[in-house]
Amino acid sequence: MAGQPEIQLSRLLDERGLSSFQIRVLVWSILIAIIDGYDIAAISFAAPHLVAAWGVERSALGPVLSASNFGFLFGAAIFGWVGDRCGRKAALVSASLLFGVFTFAAAYSTDLTQLFWLRLVAGIGIGGVIPNVVAINAESAPRSLRATLAIVAMVGLPLGGTAAGLAAAALMPHFGWPILFEIGGIVPIVVALAAIVGMPESIKYMALHDSRGERMRRLVAAIRPDLPANARFVIEDEKQSPSSNPVYLFRDGLWLITPLSWLMFALNLMGFHFLIAWTPTLLMAAKLPPATAALAGGLLQGGGVVGALTLSSWVQRYHFLGLSLLFVLAVPLVGSIGYAGLTSAAPCWRRPSAPGFWWWASRSASMRSGR
Repeated sequence: MAGQPEIQLSRLLDERGLSSFQIRVLVWSILIAIIDGYDIAAISFAAPHLVAAWGVERSALGPVLSASNFGFLFGAAIFGWVGDRCGRKAALVSASLLFGVFTFAAAYSTDLTQLFWLRLVAGIGIGGVIPNVVAINAESAPRSLRATLAIVAMVGLPLGGTAAGLAAAALMPHFGWPILFEIGGIVPIVVALAAIVGMPESIKYMALHDSRGERMRRLVAAIRPDLPANARFVIEDEKQSPSSNPVYLFRDGLWLITPLSWLMFALNLMGFHFLIAWTPTLLMAAKLPPATAALAGGLLQGGGVVGALTLSSWVQRYHFLGLSLLFVLAVPLVGSIGYAGLTSAAPCWRRPSAPGFWWWASRSASMRSGR
């Protein structure tokens, strides 16, 4: 249209830096990620109590603990597509509502079969959060802060797991395991409904789908209110694929980077979910008090918060090399946990000649209980 000014959106974001718009997106993203992380971890802290309440073997918990991870696989793809078609905000709201409803229903399951199917469907919604949280922050940030803001937003995931551990330690002794799922169901529904009103949409999604509309102008006004009312916004520094065909993920030199990224992400989640799923159950099997097992599981995820905040700027600077080096550092540490378990003939608190941390923890718990 003649006389209509064209605004380069990425340049505008770079010029303005961090603004109230990005902070709003970040706050909402962290909040949604927290409840997502809470719901991922809730089953882990409930699992030891299910063994006692339902009289099942610990090995029978395997399918239930893995159900949400299996749903996660499909949810990431489904809600990634929803985010591309309907907007990141719409995907985050609908995913939160889905896992909120089915997590709440899980509080009233009566056997492992019911719990398996409810966790499976909830996992579809849980899986839809991560890709859209990363996308909405990366798409709305200045180039110099894209990786940093996306990583900071994802801090909510382990933070939510920590909150689940604290809730388990404080509430389950009084209200039983269903309280974890009741909280994990009600809170995401409330947050999702509030996000419909308060959460901004991805600014680059709006530039592609409503570059001249009123919603786009309101978004940009939060960054730079003095722009012309009839401006047209374009994304000048990113190549847009004409369709969602996966073949575009392997073109232009991405034939190796894409599968390696998939592999790293899959291995990372495999280790992450295995540790958070089984740590509380294994610690209680080792005769630790339930509250101690719950706190240990929560602290495991608290380390993720510290790590993400500490390393976010480093990953922003070194990109794929930074991610690769993180795996080189993390793999031996995670592997050492398994090695310690295989080489321990008996729990260290049962060997007075070699007292360790868990021996003192067990001794303190016994003294408190009067044994």
